[in-house]
This record gives sequence, structure tokens and C-alpha cells, in this order.
Amino acid sequence: MDFLVLSLPEATYLYLGLAIQALLRASSLRHLPAVLVLLWTLVLLWRAQGRPGGYKALVGYSGTCLVLLILFWPEAVPFGQLAGSHVAPSQVASYAATQDPGAEVVTAGDTNQVPDTLRNPALLAPGFRLVLRAMTETPLALARTINSQAHRTFASLMPMAWFLDVQLPADVTAAIGDWTQACYLPTLLEMLQGQNGRTIEDLLPFGNAPLRQQLAMHAVVPSSQTGMTWIRGPNAGNLTPCDVYLSALELQAQSWLSDLKSPKGTSYLELFETELGLAPQTQGAILLYREMLHAAGPGVPAPSLAAQYATLRGASVVGSVLEGAGVGATAGGLAGAGWGALAGLFRGGMGEFQRSLDGLSWLVKVAMVLVWYGPYLVGLINLVLIGLFPFVMLWAFIPGAQLEPLAHYFVAVLFTSSVPLWWALVDQGARLASQQPPAVDGTMGAAWSVFITAGMWNASLTALGILLMPVVTGLLYFAAFRAVGNLWRGGLL
Repeated sequence: MDFLVLSLPEATYLYLGLAIQALLRASSLRHLPAVLVLLWTLVLLWRAQGRPGGYKALVGYSGTCLVLLILFWPEAVPFGQLAGSHVAPSQVASYAATQDPGAEVVTAGDTNQVPDTLRNPALLAPGFRLVLRAMTETPLALARTINSQAHRTFASLMPMAWFLDVQLPADVTAAIGDWTQACYLPTLLEMLQGQNGRTIEDLLPFGNAPLRQQLAMHAVVPSSQTGMTWIRGPNAGNLTPCDVYLSALELQAQSWLSDLKSPKGTSYLELFETELGLAPQTQGAILLYREMLHAAGPGVPAPSLAAQYATLRGASVVGSVLEGAGVGATAGGLAGAGWGALAGLFRGGMGEFQRSLDGLSWLVKVAMVLVWYGPYLVGLINLVLIGLFPFVMLWAFIPGAQLEPLAHYFVAVLFTSSVPLWWALVDQGARLASQQPPAVDGTMGAAWSVFITAGMWNASLTALGILLMPVVTGLLYFAAFRAVGNLWRGGLL
């Protein structure tokens, strides 16, 4: 491969820029450098008359222009094309794709995004070839040194977005609503009445929480609330223990995740466990609990269960539960107080889980947009920079300013070619910052907390890093160039 960049969009736009540049150099513009050099030579010759050492400037200008033309515009000088070499779309590749054994699209030629008119190998000026290879290979080499996963940066963002967007089938969602109304809410009210639930962890129906143990004492007829038969005993009207009902729902959620496949054919269940560190049980529990919160709503009982729930006595817990109990008691006495306490519980601690998921989903979407469109944006900038390079060369034929425009130009190319370095630094920082200590107690609430906290850190730092890293590196590049330029001019003085 002649040129290796990080992503396929960058590879495609890089080759298109080289092809457009070759077309411009070979067009009628190839006569313009000779005309400009001739005119400026006559001007310098006129200025040199009667000035001591005036002809040295003329000789230096002519020699510099000849070297620049051979290196960067060989079509403008006789036999200059012999110094150039051709580059084909298949010689510009994506580093990330080359590291994927199963990748079928690796080079710009494989993308089918190169127009047929530009598919013929483009003539590349020898000087531009050397400089561009240095500009593209140096940031990539630094990125590989800094981050061993430079070809798989932000690997957890896409799986996290997929996980947050997973929707369970309609029959499973209906069964979750049925279980929530028939099992979860009555048992939760009993826990509040007996003051057995002291923490939010105690009120989760997963693992060995007290609520899970309380569920084993209750049995219901599945589908009694929705009318949709999803699980049943051997005979109509058979009761099913609430904890068995929940276990069946958990297995169904995990089975659904196993059926869903990524574009590479990996099951979601395996992918989320590998990339997100979520055990299959945790994956199913998060999806179930999200649907349970939707089914519970504000804690209002289903009409068919209103009479049964009215016999329960509500108890308040701290925070928003007290407020909900007071409002409920005013509306409906003791039964209203129980529902107010439950409504306050969902608005408070339990509802915080859903708000955290919504916030995480928003952050992940922002980070995904920046990660996905960043290479396209930088690639388009490279397309313009590389394709219109001949016009920078015309500027370089002005006496006294021949090297400065070229230096500014190649600093800009180095800046836009630094995407691998930006991505490696941001990914390394985000992964280090998002690492959390494992949950020592193994509770489901702790596992969720680790997932949400790590995800928020990863997504937010990725988004901020992608926005800030180009600014920081740009300031460093151009400040260093300016400092070197000042030293060089000071030395000449």
C-alpha cells in the first residue's frame, strides 16, 4: 500500500484528492507556472540592473522554481513526468480495515465510491508523494504506539447504542406488563407496608433481594391482566409462582438478545458481554426493568386490581415517597396513601434508573454522531486541500515567498492527517477514565450502576475529546511552526 490512513472515508477522499490534483496539473494550467516564472524572471532581471549582487537573487529564484516544479508539478517541465509515479485506488487503504481479517472492503477501490472517470491510476509528483507519506504515516505510527487498539477505537459505543435501542417483542412486553401489575406492584406495596425494604436494592426483583424472596410467596394466573396467553400451567387457571413467572421472562429476554445479530453475525448477547462487560443475566434484567417501569407508570393500579389493592395499607419512605403518600392520602385515604407512596417511589429512586438510561442514550448518540461523521468531514477537507494543491504552487512562484506558502500548506495537511492520533488519545483517555472497580457484593443494582456510570464517562469524554483534541493539536502544530519560522527569520537577519 502506498498510503495508509485510519478509515475508509479518509482513504476514498485521499485518493480522490490525488486524482483531482493530477487532472489539474495535466490540464491547461500546466502552462501557467512557466508563464509566471518567466514574468517574475523578467521583473527580477529589471530589478537586478545596476544593483550589486542583484543577479544572485535571479539565479536563486530560477533554481528554486525549477526544483519545485520537478518535485511538485512535473507536467510543467520537459520530461518531468518521468520523475513521477502512478497511484491506483487499490493502493490507498484503511488501516482499520487491514486489521480486520473478515473485511471485504479495504482500499479506496473497494468502496465503489470512486467515479469511473477517476479510476485510472493518477500521476503523483515525487515530492508530494514523499511528503504526503510522511504526513500520513507519522500520526498513524504514533497512534499505534500510544494505543494498541488504534484500529478499534470507540469499540464499545456502537454496542452500547444497540443495547439501549433493543426493543423486546410485543408478546414479551405484554407479559412484562401483566407480571408487573399482577406480581410486582402488590408485592412492592407489601414490602413498603411491612417496612422490609430499606434501600432501593431491597426493592429490586432480581438476584437474592428480599423482594425476590417475597415474590415466591405469591402466585397468579398469567395473562390475567392483558388477556394475552404467554405462559400457562397444564390446566387453564393454574397458578404460577411470581418468581417462576419472572425467571421465564428473564430467559425470554436473554433468548431474544441471542436471536438478534450484529452485521458480522455475532449475537447481541455475546457482543454485549464481550464489549460492555454485561453478564447475560444483567442484560436481561436491565431490559426487563426498563419495561417494568413503563408498565408501572405513575404507580396507578390496573382497574381490575383496584379492589384488591385497596385492602393494602401504604407506608412511606424517605424523600419523594413521603410527598407522594401525602398527595395520595388526600385523594383516597389509606389506600390512596399506599399508591401515593408507590408513585413517589417510582418518581424518586426507581425512576432515576430510567432517567439515567435516557441520559446515557443521549450522550451515546452525540458521541456516535461525532465518531461516525468525523472521518467524513476530515476526508472532505483533505479532498479540497490535496486536490487544489496546484493553486498553492502558483502562490509559491512569487519571489520572496516561495517556501512559506508550501510550509503553511503542509502543516495544514499534517493537521488533517492526525485523525489516527486524535482517535487513539481520546479512546485511551475515555477507556481509562470509564474504568470502575467491580461490584464486590455482586448485586444487580451495583452492576447497573457500573454500567451506567462507565457508559456516561465513556460517551461524554469521547464527545468532548473529539471536539477538543483538534483544537489542542492545531494550536500546538501552528504555534510550533510559527516559533520555528521566527527563529529561522531571526537567523537570517
